[in-house]
Amino acid sequence: MLLGRHHSAQLLPESVEDAEHAFEKASLFDPDWAEPFASMAALHFHIASIGWRSTVEQLAAARAGASQALERDPSHAMAHAVMGAIRGVHDYDWGAAETHARTALSSGSLPIDRKSTRLNSSHRT
Repeated sequence: MLLGRHHSAQLLPESVEDAEHAFEKASLFDPDWAEPFASMAALHFHIASIGWRSTVEQLAAARAGASQALERDPSHAMAHAVMGAIRGVHDYDWGAAETHARTALSSGSLPIDRKSTRLNSSHRT
């Protein structure tokens, strides 16, 4: 899991596959643990935002990962942050985006980089 975080934090094209592999390995090690699924969802969301791969495919993967994390832990902050960003940016469902964002922010355990992602991507003009 830590190796996956290390590789995903680099946000380099060559590190993305290493991060994906590490998160997949962690999810197989403990299939009930929400963290690898949420981390993979965040990674796919960032890949979609940067445009390294198909946005449609990456957002679908991010949504699936966040959903899997929330099935395992309905209060998982990062999974709610990713889902909120997708619901706002992709679905234009501002009510759902706000609900997920409020849940993520109220946990107190959301990493600062995820807070800024959520705030930047669901900003309404």
